[in-house]
Amino acid sequence: MRPTQNLFTEKAWDAIVRSQDIAKQRQQQIESAHLLMVLLDQNGLASSIVAELGVNETQLSDRTLGFVNRQPKVSGSGSWCTWESIDTRFALGPRPAQ
Repeated sequence: MRPTQNLFTEKAWDAIVRSQDIAKQRQQQIESAHLLMVLLDQNGLASSIVAELGVNETQLSDRTLGFVNRQPKVSGSGSWCTWESIDTRFALGPRPAQ
């Protein structure tokens, strides 16, 4: 299942799109670290959770960026993003009936 905008809030969808853009610009396959970079940059809920946990956000951002910088580049058409990996990371799929 390919993720669609109607499954997410506006801010969450923006984070997904921006994380894909970062991966594509760096010629990398999208990873959860790309998404974390964007979520921390939004200064929203993720930043609040990190602060509540007592984690130094600047240090987390720096380490995340370092991790992203160490990721290999990929080549080939469209290889920067596989929707199967996105589905797995975001646990997309049919939602159980409630």
